[in-house]
Amino acid sequence: MIPNLDIIESKIIEYATASLNRFAKEHKEEKFYGFGLDVNATYGGILLCFNTEEDFEKTSQEYIKKWNYTKKDLEDLKLNFGDWKYQGFNLNYEEWQNWNKYANDIKNYIIFDDDEFMTEEEEDKIFEETEKFSNDFLISCTNALLKLEKSGIFEQFEKEDDFFIQVIDHDEDEDEAKKRFELVKKKFV
Repeated sequence: MIPNLDIIESKIIEYATASLNRFAKEHKEEKFYGFGLDVNATYGGILLCFNTEEDFEKTSQEYIKKWNYTKKDLEDLKLNFGDWKYQGFNLNYEEWQNWNKYANDIKNYIIFDDDEFMTEEEEDKIFEETEKFSNDFLISCTNALLKLEKSGIFEQFEKEDDFFIQVIDHDEDEDEAKKRFELVKKKFV
């Protein structure tokens, strides 16, 4: 059964709001340059992520020493949620545990067992449907993030002048994520 994206979007907002409010109380002294939803659309995973310039600088120095990172590498690193200090901080909060039910619904819909009696056409049709759902889920995540921004929830945080928000799928090209974000933002009401 296809998961209801309206409910999913509202639950993302509900659980993210609770997590962001708690995180804000715990990190009043820090100034952030970005916030992101690090999504794994196949498994329904969502990690809330923040980073500071100070933490980025520490990571940059480490990566320059270990792997000879170039200026371009560092530009990409700055946007890579997986290298942010506060990647997945929401997983530490009990209110976010309620998300597991929705993540399981998404995973169970997207990951299907091949039936030995299923034709190639039937498999292709299911694959197309799940690919469309994955894309629609990412759009719902983006809508949720834009609604969170519009709610003013990020005003409780100290932010750099160039503070940004973003949604990116696991292993997705950042340019692809930016294009989707801008398209959804244009349609956002």
